[in-house]
Amino acid sequence: MSKKRRNEGARTISHVAVIGAGSGGLLAALGIRKINPHIKVTVIHSSKVAVIGVGESTQPNLPHYLHYFLELPFDEFYREVRPTWKLGLRFNWGKRDHFNYPFMSQFDYRLSRDMREPGFYCGNDVRFLNMVSAAMEFDGSPVFKAPNGGYIMHYNHAYHIENRRLVSYLMAKLSDFGIDVVDAEVQDFDLDEQGYIKRVNLVERKPILADLWIDSSGFNSLLLEKKLGVRFLPFTDQLFCERAVVGGYEYDNPDEPLRPYTGVDTMKCGWCFTIDHDDLSNSGYVYSGNHISDDEATAEFLKFRPRIKDTRIIPFRSGRYQNSWVKNVVGIGNATGFVEPLEATALALICRACINLAFTLNASSEVTTSMIERYNRDSANAWDITRDFITLHYAFNNRINNDFWQACQAELQSKLGYYQPILEFYEKNGPTSVMAKHLLKEGDLFKLDGFLSLAIGMKVPHNKRIKISREERQTFNNLRAGFREQGASALDSRAAFKIIKDPRFNWPSPSLPDHFQQGW
Repeated sequence: MSKKRRNEGARTISHVAVIGAGSGGLLAALGIRKINPHIKVTVIHSSKVAVIGVGESTQPNLPHYLHYFLELPFDEFYREVRPTWKLGLRFNWGKRDHFNYPFMSQFDYRLSRDMREPGFYCGNDVRFLNMVSAAMEFDGSPVFKAPNGGYIMHYNHAYHIENRRLVSYLMAKLSDFGIDVVDAEVQDFDLDEQGYIKRVNLVERKPILADLWIDSSGFNSLLLEKKLGVRFLPFTDQLFCERAVVGGYEYDNPDEPLRPYTGVDTMKCGWCFTIDHDDLSNSGYVYSGNHISDDEATAEFLKFRPRIKDTRIIPFRSGRYQNSWVKNVVGIGNATGFVEPLEATALALICRACINLAFTLNASSEVTTSMIERYNRDSANAWDITRDFITLHYAFNNRINNDFWQACQAELQSKLGYYQPILEFYEKNGPTSVMAKHLLKEGDLFKLDGFLSLAIGMKVPHNKRIKISREERQTFNNLRAGFREQGASALDSRAAFKIIKDPRFNWPSPSLPDHFQQGW
């Protein structure tokens, strides 16, 4: 193969410009610079564009990205951003009273060599299947009382974050990473003769040239869609909801209990999320405008969350762009795709994309066509698997029997995409995990435990094919009792926040085990 053929499409990247300073753009800028200190990074934004103040619910990869990848200090982050803890999701979904989806494996493991996976034993009671799920039942935090009289933090958790505080904190870190910031309005972009973005023209500022452009312009998608014309692939054949009514309220009592999970409640034509921060609670009703009007949805929402006074309607479209990296533009966040926040996937997908991008730029002195193709395959897999996972939530939720939910069950149980063969294997063989591993593929944020948490939680029927002995049942019940006892030892969030502010508290270190981090 000729040298020209091998290097076809290769481009050297020495300057990256980020368009937009939302959470996605800032996380991308910091990640690129962290792994590639030789690359100049510039963030271009306009302070005239207000930061959207919303409650962000996250997955555990955000704390990992912030504290282990970017190495941002725990104590500083907690002080400035004031996150609350999220141990998982509480689903009021399907026929059970509720079920938990904790950020710790509860179905995808074997209890011992002689025992089967927990899904074979739990039956009608899916509580207390690990210490995190047990802590959720007691509204506990990831801070547990230790046998020595001190405290220990469990690290399988995510954050609830108020977006303006997160963006403010990340903006302040740019200078620490040597990242330039240009505060100006974007006028337009110029292309070179090959159709690549050459420079951005700014209002009352000099144009800026760069080798690679990060489109973090949100739903505007200024570069991917508007300048390069990348095709948008809608998810409307699987995800019927395209509107949300949102609102929140400040606490009357500063000691009001904080729920350590995102509440997910079934509504007439969609679902409602609830996120507790240290000083306020945020909620939103995501619904299908084809099945309920804005006024009807707002009335239902306010009846369900009566402490909320002011609301606003947010329309959205679910889908992704055909490719996330086109020519010398990489989309991050809403500029490259969006799905409703049923599994808090927005920042999770951003963190995944940021890590892939940072290491792609670090892998070679030149970015090649095959690298871009590899990045796009991974991005498309992550978006499509996320779409299919959210579809799974709708396909088997029979809590409410009306036109909307009947349509979901009738139309979506055969439109599960990636999860169709996983579901079929589960239906034929029960909640075994060992034998189903071969069905997973790269880009799956949720893994088999996520699927099993939903399938078992919603009582999706399966062929068990085994008989449980009395001894096995007793062993499992003893284990569950132990988890319940551990969960009861978790401090509530208000008490735990006081503990971590104590100077004796030792913050987690990456050198310590993955799950337990030393407290005091």
